[in-house]
Amino acid sequence: MSYRSIRLTALAVGLFGFAASLTATAGEEDCERCRLLFQICMTSTPGDLACYEQLWDCERQAECPIGLQTI
Repeated sequence: MSYRSIRLTALAVGLFGFAASLTATAGEEDCERCRLLFQICMTSTPGDLACYEQLWDCERQAECPIGLQTI
């Protein structure tokens, strides 16, 4: 393997890792937004099952990790 192909491989791996970290950060922010919207909904209409449905839909769309899909 030439030095150039090693450098290109290392660059590709580094860029992939950077992109993955950006995606993970955006997902965490989206999941936090879902929980905040749920809290606002529950404050304005306590015990409303629609709040839970909105939360679960939001978390599904944001692809939140399963462990975070609870309050």
